[in-house]
Amino acid sequence: MLEQRSDRAETDAKYWLQLIRSYAGPAPVVVALNKSRGVERPLDRDSLEKMYGPIVAWVATECLPEEDCPSAEPTIVALRSALTAAAEEHWMPEPRKLFPRKWVGIKEWLESLDEEGKNYLDYETFARECATRGEPDPQKQAEVAALMHDGHRDELCAR
Repeated sequence: MLEQRSDRAETDAKYWLQLIRSYAGPAPVVVALNKSRGVERPLDRDSLEKMYGPIVAWVATECLPEEDCPSAEPTIVALRSALTAAAEEHWMPEPRKLFPRKWVGIKEWLESLDEEGKNYLDYETFARECATRGEPDPQKQAEVAALMHDGHRDELCAR
């Protein structure tokens, strides 16, 4: 999200896009140009897309309350639409990936550890608990562990 009215918008865009590429590789990006009141400020988008692409959408947004900026709500709707469209594209299969119900049970168990303040778990204990919760396959356990480690806990949906 860039503050579009700032004179630093292009510099900020380069900083954030470089950071995204460092951590997310070629993941598609939706750029929210905030504080725009629905009016887009010129940026050298072609250069930014060549250097940091793929950028799938540039959306001018405003986050002021509707009473302060009557045009704010449509900009948020447009952003939501752009994010939904990006998530539905072929390059992002994760949002549509369904997981076995037993994996959701494993996720819930891990979340209970968080709630208890336990922030470390050795793999042997993890594997044993996976087996207890219905996932005895070591390869599948490794897959669950990778998903949990990558921060995808919220993406698990039962099938």
